[in-house]
Amino acid sequence: MAPQFRKLLFFSTTLCVLLCTASAIGPEGEALLRWKDTLLNSTSLSSWSRANPTCSWFGIGCDEATGYVNELYIQRGSLSGTLDALSFATLRHLEIIDLSFNNLFGAIPTNISLLVTLTILYLDSNNLVGAIPYQLTKLPKITVLGLQYNQLTNPDAANFSVSPSLQNIFLGGNKLTGTFPQFILNSTSVGLQELDLSCNAFSGLIPENLQDIAPNLVQLDLSSNMFSGHIPQSLSKLTKLYLLNLTENNLTGGIPTELRNISGLGDLTLSRNMFSGGIPKDLGELADLDNLDLSWNKFSGEIPKELGNLTALSIMDLSWNMLSGGLPWSFSRIQYMLSFNVANNIHLGGNILLEEFSNWTYTRLFNIANNTFSGSINPDFCQIIALEDLDLSDNLLSGLFPGCLWKLDGLAYMDLSRNAFSGDVPTSTVDTSSLEYVHLANNNFTGFFPDAIKSSKWLLSLDLGENKFSGTIPTWIGTSFPLIRILLLRSNMFHGSIPWQVSQLSHIQLLDLAENNLTGSIVVSCSNFSYVKSMVDMIPIFIEGSDDVSHDSQMDIVWKGHDYIFTRSITLMTGIDLSSNSLSGEIPAELLNLEAL
Repeated sequence: MAPQFRKLLFFSTTLCVLLCTASAIGPEGEALLRWKDTLLNSTSLSSWSRANPTCSWFGIGCDEATGYVNELYIQRGSLSGTLDALSFATLRHLEIIDLSFNNLFGAIPTNISLLVTLTILYLDSNNLVGAIPYQLTKLPKITVLGLQYNQLTNPDAANFSVSPSLQNIFLGGNKLTGTFPQFILNSTSVGLQELDLSCNAFSGLIPENLQDIAPNLVQLDLSSNMFSGHIPQSLSKLTKLYLLNLTENNLTGGIPTELRNISGLGDLTLSRNMFSGGIPKDLGELADLDNLDLSWNKFSGEIPKELGNLTALSIMDLSWNMLSGGLPWSFSRIQYMLSFNVANNIHLGGNILLEEFSNWTYTRLFNIANNTFSGSINPDFCQIIALEDLDLSDNLLSGLFPGCLWKLDGLAYMDLSRNAFSGDVPTSTVDTSSLEYVHLANNNFTGFFPDAIKSSKWLLSLDLGENKFSGTIPTWIGTSFPLIRILLLRSNMFHGSIPWQVSQLSHIQLLDLAENNLTGSIVVSCSNFSYVKSMVDMIPIFIEGSDDVSHDSQMDIVWKGHDYIFTRSITLMTGIDLSSNSLSGEIPAELLNLEAL
């Protein structure tokens, strides 16, 4: 081969390699880079570079056969910007887009209709605004439309229609208004399986013909709107329904007994409405029911014993109603109860045999507060070994404090306040570090300050007020409770001086030692009370249970003889009360500097 030709061949090959490398990302990659350049925050897209093949970029998926980009998956990527510069014409092979949980703003571009192969679209949990473009429903293969938790408004009703391919529509948490969406009522998509219209401002009646429009519906979430009227009996014809959530609306009437026909119903949530009448015993036929929430309504009468047939139930919330009678013995047959709440029914009561629930070994929340239950706590009750949140407050319970409660190593919230318990609180050497709230106020407990909580290093609130505790306030209080915010010991018989170690409670927000037999001078150095000195640095106390089950999120505090109920946050309440003791000497000048009092 001639030297000149070989040189020319080498030069041509080198040039081809350079040119091919320079354009290796292709038009799709270039289009994505142009969009990236418009974003205000794209730190998660550091791999998006011409130095890397497009299909290796973070969040990018490609068709193995053709090499075209078919997936854009950047969930929780901290992206900030608009979709305006995203060239859908170039990215026309996209099948899946998931840009949820970012900070995208602006409108959804109407030219998204160019994505004729798109099957799944998730743009939820952003800050998108404007009307939902009707072009979305023209996508011929779309099956999932996820636009929830943005600030989107009503689409053009004249042009918006549900694509026959759509199976899942998630529009919750936007600014949609009007009656039940006409585009759903006009739908011919009998394949619709999930419909979420929650957290909007829809009003009017729930349509009677949903079973004709979407006979295959599995999940229907209309919660947190302003729907009114009754629950249509026709909903019982949605025989494939698993989830029905109508919470927080203006619905009235009773629960249709026909709902028993939805044999696969697993989640029935009707809380925060104005339902009345009795709880239908027919609900006991829903053998697959896992979650039953009827709280915050006006249901009355006795709890049907047939609910004990719901052996698959893990969550039962009947709180804040007007129920009466006792708890059915049949509840003991439910083996996998995770959360049980019948609080605040007032007339619910009778002698409760708590040991009947000893086989609820998975239960994490047990709340019967503010009723008229009587009886005592049998040690067998402590076989609920998973218990995290126990509220027996405001009842007529009596007897001794069962020491076995200290052995529940996951217990975080314990409220036995305002009952008729008596006797000494037993001592214990077990680790009680899981405890965050211990409220034993307004009983007849005696004996010394409970040393069983000495290891409760995560304790935030301790209320022993209105009892007959005696002895001295222990000096270890200053080191054992480094995070405590509320310490209420009022109306007992504690004597001796206030230990200076109280000064070490740097997070204290409410300190009430009033109406005891304390003597001596106030030697407490208030300079360490940073949360009482200034409200500027104050952090809220959030009154909650565990991640999976939540308490009623309220705290009842007696302060200077007045009963205060705080919901969720007690941030703005600060104070120190040392009154009605036998303290002497001068009031420390430091008290005058506690500006948050």
